Amino acid sequence: PVDAESQHLDGICETTTFGSECRFTCQDGYVDIAAGDGVYSCNSNGWNAVKPRSCKPQPCPSIYSTSFFDRKIMNTNCTSEPSFERCAGFGDFEGAESGCFGQTCEIVCASGYIGDPKFYTCSFGPEQYPLTWHTTGEVVSESISSCTRVSCGIEINNLPQNIQSECDGTHHYFEDECITSCEEGYMSDPDGGDGIYECLSLIHI
Repeated sequence: PVDAESQHLDGICETTTFGSECRFTCQDGYVDIAAGDGVYSCNSNGWNAVKPRSCKPQPCPSIYSTSFFDRKIMNTNCTSEPSFERCAGFGDFEGAESGCFGQTCEIVCASGYIGDPKFYTCSFGPEQYPLTWHTTGEVVSESISSCTRVSCGIEINNLPQNIQSECDGTHHYFEDECITSCEEGYMSDPDGGDGIYECLSLIHI
């Protein structure tokens, strides 16, 4: 009689005949923002409720605010379904800043870092409350992704002629710097650069 699933309702109907009633509550993970009683009555116009419930997803802690998320080395790609537009009346959905029950976020490594992407969902823990972020059934409490700095190797490839590196033999990673200088018998052009190379993504620049 009532599209309970799409409205995130749970309830029991006495019967489905004229004059009978159905009582509904919000499903786990949802909260009624309309302060309705959830009573639907069967009358000549079908099923009607004087005070219907309006069930919206409960808010989840922002994945950005958790101790395991590092903005410097991680990026997110979170679902933004219509049901998240108003997260239990606590404001408009804005990416991962307003996490909601059932929302899924993909965590990927930022530019300059490598690691496998992982998916996390806002859901209940073993003891139901509070809502938090989970992956493969486990509560996320530590580093959620093994993002490591990309390596530029131990030497700078394709250096200009008569230029030598002063840091060959040492492994360099993203954002590391390496100083170069002129080989013996050569001097630097006064209008030239400072000779500092930085490891950016997969190459020295």
